[in-house]
Amino acid sequence: MSTSLLVRAATAIFIPAELTGGIIIANTPAEEQQSNLIELRDSIPAPAKLLKRDADATTSTAAPSPTQPGLISTCNSYYLVKQGDYCSTIISKFNNFTLSQFYTWNHAVKSDCSQLLAGYYVCIGVSRCSSKASELQARADPTPTPTQSGIASNCNNYYEVVSGDTCIGIASRYGVTFSQFYNWNPAVGSNCQLLLEGYYVCVGVSPTMPSPTQPGVTSDCIQYYEARSGDTCVSIVQKYSSYLTLSLFESWNPAVGNDCTELLVGYWYCVATKSVHG
Repeated sequence: MSTSLLVRAATAIFIPAELTGGIIIANTPAEEQQSNLIELRDSIPAPAKLLKRDADATTSTAAPSPTQPGLISTCNSYYLVKQGDYCSTIISKFNNFTLSQFYTWNHAVKSDCSQLLAGYYVCIGVSRCSSKASELQARADPTPTPTQSGIASNCNNYYEVVSGDTCIGIASRYGVTFSQFYNWNPAVGSNCQLLLEGYYVCVGVSPTMPSPTQPGVTSDCIQYYEARSGDTCVSIVQKYSSYLTLSLFESWNPAVGNDCTELLVGYWYCVATKSVHG
């Protein structure tokens, strides 16, 4: 596995929560390229689903032509990029894979979508049976290898660095700040000068469980709420009503009982998990 040094990233002063994604048309001056804002919140990719039918989409084990370099080897569904397409619009067109997955399958488009080329085929689906670590954009426990020294001990989400990556680009993709990324991966250096291709970096950590909590709180909790005088299970659920239900709250905090008679003031309760959150 290559350990070549990646392109140096400038010290971050401001890390945007959004990236500009655009498309390059062959022989088009850079100043004429368009841009598009896209929100990045995805971390762990979902399993591939049946693609929507599209006149420019094709399913095949053999890659059509032309494609850009670095296309994932297990791709089995392709889309012909048209003028005016952006990474985000391609995601919306099929709506069954994430932006992070798309970048992983199509390394050449870059993490800001600046190298998406009209007239080229991109990957929009991969074989379910693929298990190669290099084909995953992020991995949960156990810790993958190799990693650089000093990586966060409570890391629960990893990313394999590919050619062209920068610390800023990786941090923005996973919705974290450069400061957080550097704290979790100190070996990359304060200017990202030691980010190494082929190594896994930390892009998410497990929160420290507050105290006290009642027994049985779900182990994959990522957000807690401290019960106050006058709170009920229903009132707590209402604070997070965009995603939280009473049945979920009770399943994550079984000690409160089915009728919530054991909800204790001053104790911390789970209100979001890795799979269900706001």
